[in-house]
Amino acid sequence: MVLGFNVILLLALILPPLIYAVIIYLTSPVGSVSFKNGLLFMVGGIGSVSILHLLWLLIPGLIPGFYEDPFERFFFSVAPLEELSKYLIFIFIMKTLNKNTVSEHPFRYMFYFSLVGLGFALIENVIYVNTYGEQVLYHRTFTSTIAHMLFGMFFGYWIGLSTINQRKFHDRSVFGVLIGKNKTLKTIIYTVVGFLTATLYHGLWNYNLSTSKEAANTIMFILVLAGLLASKLLAKELNNSWRRRSTNP
Repeated sequence: MVLGFNVILLLALILPPLIYAVIIYLTSPVGSVSFKNGLLFMVGGIGSVSILHLLWLLIPGLIPGFYEDPFERFFFSVAPLEELSKYLIFIFIMKTLNKNTVSEHPFRYMFYFSLVGLGFALIENVIYVNTYGEQVLYHRTFTSTIAHMLFGMFFGYWIGLSTINQRKFHDRSVFGVLIGKNKTLKTIIYTVVGFLTATLYHGLWNYNLSTSKEAANTIMFILVLAGLLASKLLAKELNNSWRRRSTNP
């Protein structure tokens, strides 16, 4: 305590998301993202919590408390509304950024969306600390905070993938060729797939914590490892697709 202010708690809330953001930034392709812009997205993630509460106000039938069944509560209320809230703030910031300050590399979507997730997790941690006490913070720092980062990376991967336009058709499916000719349709389809991917993983995460009892921590640990591995592979594939597109116009 410093003059009655809990500095240690403040640092425990803020530092982990920042450390995770720095790790992703340092492992990102050179020139693909701006850490300064990333901080703006993290602040946006903090604000996305307000959008979530606004959605609950406008669509009261989707408030989690209305669902008794855990599956319905997490897969049809909590996960989709939280991911929608984060997407809305993400796309708003992307649209308002000066195009001269944003690279064209598709990995930027994974990075910036993951930071929206980290900002959301920061405020969620504040809510949990106020409700259950400081003891929950250590556990959430290495679980739920990372999970929200992963949800964002999964969503961002599909948005990033939609921006890669391949001109050579010989190794593509009929579906790939058709949507390749309609950028708007491609963006919509890939965004929906990204939303569903993030929502399903998010719903599975919460459903496990609610129903798996003694096995919940073990399954959660597996989900974290699987999510980190999947994110690494998706980022690599996105970067490789971008490089192939750049070298084979």
